[in-house]
Amino acid sequence: MHKHFAPSETVRSVHFMRNISNKKQLFDDTAGMKCIICSPIRGYVYDIAAATLFSEFEFSGECLRSQVNSMLLFVITPVGMEVWSVLGSNGGLLLRLHPFIGLKSIAATNQHVVLLSKFRSNESVSLAAYYSKTSSNIAIVSDIRNIDKLSMGEKTRGGSVMPLLSGASRRGASSANSPTASTSASFKGVNNSAAVQQQEKPVTYSYNVYVLNSVEYCDIYEDILEKSLDIEVIEQDKYFKLIKEAHALLQCKYYDLLTTDALLNQETSSSSSNEVVSKQNNYSYSMQIAFDMHNYSNLLKRSFGLLGDVRKQWLFFFL
Repeated sequence: MHKHFAPSETVRSVHFMRNISNKKQLFDDTAGMKCIICSPIRGYVYDIAAATLFSEFEFSGECLRSQVNSMLLFVITPVGMEVWSVLGSNGGLLLRLHPFIGLKSIAATNQHVVLLSKFRSNESVSLAAYYSKTSSNIAIVSDIRNIDKLSMGEKTRGGSVMPLLSGASRRGASSANSPTASTSASFKGVNNSAAVQQQEKPVTYSYNVYVLNSVEYCDIYEDILEKSLDIEVIEQDKYFKLIKEAHALLQCKYYDLLTTDALLNQETSSSSSNEVVSKQNNYSYSMQIAFDMHNYSNLLKRSFGLLGDVRKQWLFFFL
């Protein structure tokens, strides 16, 4: 498998994710394996087994870094964190957008997402919105040099840039237009250089760490269904995509629970008789897994019925 990138589109991160979508894949090590490549503006998902491009999608903002857990892609941008579902449909689906400023790093597990922000004492924040005339899309960028990257897929590079926030220009303007600054400069004369040196302060850094809890996939499923009902009549193609993506999330989560349950049973059967506490903990966890499997099984039955109705509508739509 080979992917060529233009010089203007650098690779920010590469991830590998195994996503189980049916019971036969539980014991197949290569089944469902995907490779996710993130550039500053696009995400590419490759099917490892078939060595083909599975899907391609554009981020809503400039991708600085990204991370994955067993099912989702998390992308940090100049204005926050985007949560993407990338394995269940022909294109990526943006599930969440959490606003943050100054994010530098990210780590993700199935239960939590940890974000790190970092600021310098002399740092200014500059954000701009790029509006594409050809696609009617809006993207948020923190570096004006990325405007060319955003528009490189268009036939004509027509677009508009609207500044949203520029800390440097405001501070510069306030200091330059300040009457106190001009007066002190005219009266101090020779002592100006000493005053400037005295005003310079060492650069300091401030950090913030955010720990976010993962949202249950059943809640994400309900959110997607609610959104799909809003566009069922006016945008049927997007409605079909949302229904399929919601079903795929449920299906993948259910078989992920099946895998966890199988591994748990193996550990319990191979443990020694002295490991009483470990067995009790495994039993409690196993009961929780069984409860979750029951809930997701009921949701899957409901989703299969809805998906069948959607397929009938899709066939009727093209007849």
